[in-house]
Amino acid sequence: MEKTLKWLQHSISPIFLGLLVASFMLWYIAKLNYTYTTEQVMSVELGDQKFDVQCVVEGLGTNLFKYRYYMDKQLRLSPDKIKYQVIDLEARKDEPRVASLSPDKVWVELDQQMIREAISVQCSDIKILSVETPIIEKTGAFEVSKKSTKKEKK
Repeated sequence: MEKTLKWLQHSISPIFLGLLVASFMLWYIAKLNYTYTTEQVMSVELGDQKFDVQCVVEGLGTNLFKYRYYMDKQLRLSPDKIKYQVIDLEARKDEPRVASLSPDKVWVELDQQMIREAISVQCSDIKILSVETPIIEKTGAFEVSKKSTKKEKK
C-alpha cells in the first residue's frame, strides 16, 4: 500500500490535481444553469403558527440551491387571505395524516391552491408546482364563519 501511495505522489503532478478539481467545479457550476424539478420544504408562518409545507418546485439549479441551503427565513402569510376547513376527525379517521392528530384539539385543513399561490408570490424566482395540504391546529387567528360550518355538516 505504501509503495502504491509513493508511486502516485511521484507520478501525478499537483498541477494536474489542481486543474482536475477546477474542471469539476466549472462543470458543476455549468450544470446548475439547467432547469430542475425537486421537492422542497418551505417554512411558513401563518399568524402565530409556524409549520413546514412540502412543495414540488421547478427552477434553475442555482435558485434551487439557494432555497435549499441559504434561505432560512420563514414565509409570512396572512390568515385572513387563506381559506380553510375544520376537519371532522371521526369521518376521516382512516386517513394516515388525520389518524395521528389529537382528538381533543380542533384541526383545520388549509386550502392547497391558496397556500401554493401565497408561497409563489414570495418565491418568485422558482415555480411552485404543487404543495402538500397543510393541517394545523386551529388557534385564535382563525375564525370559523357560519358558511364554512354549514358546509362541514353536509
